[in-house]
Amino acid sequence: MAPWTGWRARGASGLLVVCAVLLGCGDPQEDAAADTCAGSADAAEEWGLFEEEVISLTNDARAAGATCGANGDFPSAPPLSIDVRLQCAARKHSRAMGDDGFFAHDDPNTGTSPFDRIEAEGYAFSAAGENIAAGYASPADVVQGWLDSDGHCANLMGGAYTHIGVGYAFAEGSDFGHYWTQVFATPLGGG
Repeated sequence: MAPWTGWRARGASGLLVVCAVLLGCGDPQEDAAADTCAGSADAAEEWGLFEEEVISLTNDARAAGATCGANGDFPSAPPLSIDVRLQCAARKHSRAMGDDGFFAHDDPNTGTSPFDRIEAEGYAFSAAGENIAAGYASPADVVQGWLDSDGHCANLMGGAYTHIGVGYAFAEGSDFGHYWTQVFATPLGGG
């Protein structure tokens, strides 16, 4: 099948604003996502390298600025910092899409939305968004796919976001094989 993408967002920049309940968040950790993310510790080392490359390419695109079609021109934006909680939310969703044979922001088996998954990891947000993709075999291809799509590009370039988490999973025999989730957020109270 051909690659697919999808996006959703809540928060600043003219999008639906939400108030989230503070869930006792700890300080973001910039590493050890695999060690602290239940259900993803058995991911292949290559998967983590793919995730790191997506973050690097995303920050490169943000530094350059972008034209996001109908969503307009976006000036350069600050780099996003990895947050282990967002990484876990992204990894679990990519794995669920591949293992359970769906491609959607809302998990049809659990009914959870991207925002539910972010909060379940203990991240209370003032703004949040998610890009998903399937079928792209490399980090460069998936980031380019998101940049070529107006809504995904706007999510990726969103200046209201300060943190990122990326999840990749490969599910042999599934419809798309490769599953990607990119989660963006800014914590309640600022970045």
